Amino acid sequence: MSFEADSSHGSASQAFARLAASPCVRADHLLLALAAAFGPTDEDGALELLDDFGRRLFGIASLPPEPAVERIASAMAADVGLVLASSGVEGLMLDQVLRRRRGHPALLAVVHVEAARRAGVELTLLGGEGDWYVGMQAAGELVLIDFASHTRGPGDRLRLRRHCCHELAHAVLGELSERFAALGREEEAERAIQLQALLPVKRYRSEEDGG
Repeated sequence: MSFEADSSHGSASQAFARLAASPCVRADHLLLALAAAFGPTDEDGALELLDDFGRRLFGIASLPPEPAVERIASAMAADVGLVLASSGVEGLMLDQVLRRRRGHPALLAVVHVEAARRAGVELTLLGGEGDWYVGMQAAGELVLIDFASHTRGPGDRLRLRRHCCHELAHAVLGELSERFAALGREEEAERAIQLQALLPVKRYRSEEDGG
């Protein structure tokens, strides 16, 4: 399937709204629908790339948590070639992140979660103080993947909390709105705010800001 931004950003926004209303939506589907609301998006191509990334992780489900996280971090950096790139709107669009292998930490988190899921391992989305990570529990310790250094390390439970993909999408849309506005792309900035309002995440921003 390909999402086309023909005369209707409206139809793409409706697709996003349907997923936003679902309590069991997958992160890859939600973030691809988000990207489609701003332009043509090759969903099938993006999902095929995630399938390929997941195949590189086959076998990790049989490993204990710490070695599994270490292998995921190594494979996604060395084999897939994912690179942290926080600037620009492209790094916040999942299809472009998959194609370019570069993206905002929130999008790299989605790529890690979805590739690991395809290999039979559940990673947790974690955020705090504007940063995004993925992690697993190991012997009572939270082990994170640091996208900046491509290494695993212990997490600070006091400053991090678990997030669902709705909350991550809410944060991504807030960042997109600011970046579009800075580029003078006011229509897209407003669209990001409208999509953000569709997500069932009423207190996310105030909680993250300490309100």
